[in-house]
Amino acid sequence: MTPSGTYGLYNHARDVFAVARELGAETFDYIGHSMGAYVGMEAGALRNDVRLRRLVLIDGLGVPRISAMMSIARALERLDRYYDSADAYIASVRSLGLVPEWNAYWQRIYEYELLDEGGRVRSRTRRAPVFEDIAYGRTHDARRLWRKLDLPVLALRATRPIAGRTGFIVPPYDLANFARVAPQGSVAEVDANHYDIVMHPHTLATIRGFLDAA
Repeated sequence: MTPSGTYGLYNHARDVFAVARELGAETFDYIGHSMGAYVGMEAGALRNDVRLRRLVLIDGLGVPRISAMMSIARALERLDRYYDSADAYIASVRSLGLVPEWNAYWQRIYEYELLDEGGRVRSRTRRAPVFEDIAYGRTHDARRLWRKLDLPVLALRATRPIAGRTGFIVPPYDLANFARVAPQGSVAEVDANHYDIVMHPHTLATIRGFLDAA
């Protein structure tokens, strides 16, 4: 974990280009989900060359509804906590009900993030950096970046809320405004929630079509 002050979505966006440079990627496309989508917008806005060709933003775009963010915050309570076993950790995650279509993919991704420390487990993701990123998002409205995205961008919105009737990470009006404002923006909606959208067949088909056409 790097020191406090080294996080925030802008710094992560700079990391994207640094990683591309280390990998020798002269050009690349970027696909980001949730916070990764906000990082992608920062990267698209600050790009000073043509390495970044296309952006795909999966259910991360403008200003989430408060009820949705409260659900995300409950999910983050697992960070910096110790659990007696991987099974206990997974059970805690599943009890939140945020991933209704639990499958082997989700099992694998949540097990991957675990560290074994003295017979107990915890997530390798630490609480402080995550909340530093959240603080950045609260003080930097992502909608300010939309007009700066002068490259092909696909924004995907989950139409099922994760809290109540209106608990969306991407409210419908943000998607509509993005389509109007972004110079090369295109949008699509997926019948899934913020988590299930990642592997929904319509999501994958839409992304493939966007990348192939571009």
